[in-house]
Amino acid sequence: MRTPSTARTRQLAALSALLTLTACGTEVRSVEVTAADPGSRMRTVAEAWKGTEALATMRRGFFPLGRFRTGLPQGGFRSSADNTAHLKGAYVATGKLPTTRPEARATWPDGTTRTAEPLTALQAVDLLGEGSNAPDGGHTLHVTAARLGTTEVATGRGQARVPAWLFTVEGYDTPFTYPAVAQPRFPDSPVAPLPPSPERDVAMTGGPDSVTLKGRTLTVGVSHGSCTGPSVVKALETDETVVLAASVLPRNPPRGPDEICNKALRLSHATVQLKRPVGDRVLLEAQQGTPVQQSLD
Repeated sequence: MRTPSTARTRQLAALSALLTLTACGTEVRSVEVTAADPGSRMRTVAEAWKGTEALATMRRGFFPLGRFRTGLPQGGFRSSADNTAHLKGAYVATGKLPTTRPEARATWPDGTTRTAEPLTALQAVDLLGEGSNAPDGGHTLHVTAARLGTTEVATGRGQARVPAWLFTVEGYDTPFTYPAVAQPRFPDSPVAPLPPSPERDVAMTGGPDSVTLKGRTLTVGVSHGSCTGPSVVKALETDETVVLAASVLPRNPPRGPDEICNKALRLSHATVQLKRPVGDRVLLEAQQGTPVQQSLD
């Protein structure tokens, strides 16, 4: 059974403090929301990772920026029932699938390669969809065949091409796609996370929801509460790492005196311009002190 990533779990825990504060108007009025100044923490994280074996492992390995997702067929789902099954992860192999393991290698446009752990087609079927629920007797998507192809995944040094399983699903003319490599397990961080603090969590979140790269531009998506404003991201660059700190600004204009905050999460995006492309440097997140994308439990 699939479980949420460590980073995502910790992020939601950090955000819960923010949501507690924004759940009702009376509590929010007593909180002074200010932008975080994470410079000291960013330097602490960069120094803790410097020269470590964990850093060496990250730099010589294959570590995507986000968890793998299923590539959907052209035109999307044919019915709401299929969409619901996908969200539950209710895929089942009903045809004979290849048993071979592909050559698991990630390749970048500059010719750099890294090895990865291969997945059989049957192993990849178990990872299709968005949910962690096994088929429960309800509506399922039937995988009848598979063949090898390729797909691209985002990493700190740009898009990497990896082998992928192209699945034939009953009722669809074009394939569903999933990487034929396992989501890697990240090394332990050499620095402890910051302890929970509602006052700080209002300003500094538990980590980016998403990170995309284009040249020297990093775009970071950050979740926050309904009574706070947009996000802002700062970056500390060293020769080995790029440490990101995501903060939430006060809302402008401020919340009205009779406006009640709800528990809805909002997503805003912020960009930061680096001095040079990330390259083989490691992207780290300031509050948790971990790589931006964590391994699955």
